[in-house]
Amino acid sequence: MSKRSSFGPHCVAIAAAVGCAASSVYAAQRPADAGMASTLIAVCRLAGEDLPRSTTAWLSDLIKEEAARADSLRTMDGLLDCGDLTDGIELARGSGADKLITGRVAIVADLFVIELSLLSATSGVLEAREVVEVVASPLDPRTAVRVAAQRLLGIGGEDALPESQINVSSTPTGAKVYVAGLLEGRAPLTLRVRPGSHSIKAVLPEFAPWALDVDVKDKESLSLNAALGRALSATQAKSSGGKVILGFAVPYVAALGEAVLYVAQG
Repeated sequence: MSKRSSFGPHCVAIAAAVGCAASSVYAAQRPADAGMASTLIAVCRLAGEDLPRSTTAWLSDLIKEEAARADSLRTMDGLLDCGDLTDGIELARGSGADKLITGRVAIVADLFVIELSLLSATSGVLEAREVVEVVASPLDPRTAVRVAAQRLLGIGGEDALPESQINVSSTPTGAKVYVAGLLEGRAPLTLRVRPGSHSIKAVLPEFAPWALDVDVKDKESLSLNAALGRALSATQAKSSGGKVILGFAVPYVAALGEAVLYVAQG
């Protein structure tokens, strides 16, 4: 996801939060438990247009704190100033780190977005990616940063935000899934959504589209299977008076499995 930010007065609010929390940010990093293999994590300073450097440093240190909570993870002292992804990987590899976390933050009106990536410092391969969006006023980015970091590392953060999820599968598998007309990917996939009404559609070539409107409650998890019916193409038959064209089509399959069969004669 890529959004240009318009940070405006939110910078002041976040900077104030930075000042209030400065004394507790730089916590000592937890060593790995004895006898357990540990992974050394390097963290790049988050990129954020129009955000003060002190703010991105504070948010980046929150990521380090979350990584240090895991028993098998250690974090490097300090933050890496990564000009780009290649620079970050080279810096992490040169410092002896096993993994690298990079990311960026943006604020658009009341929307706070954080995007994090976890990469192998040795191969540069992307291992995980997490995007968290929070709409809140007044804005407090700390929870969103913690959630994104814990989800990225697979150590928690699943129930911390007021959101729900929809698990969509399809029969046959591989249908394109749309939410409110926006393509989200191919089934099976899990969609994190805000509580409320959502229009889901699944599309696969040679099959009639499937659609369903759902109402999702806060922190509810719904599982849907888009059972796609095969679309019938038009056929032709000859009669003594000429040609009779019978057109059969299943234009749309509803969630309850109902279909409409149209017959056209000419």
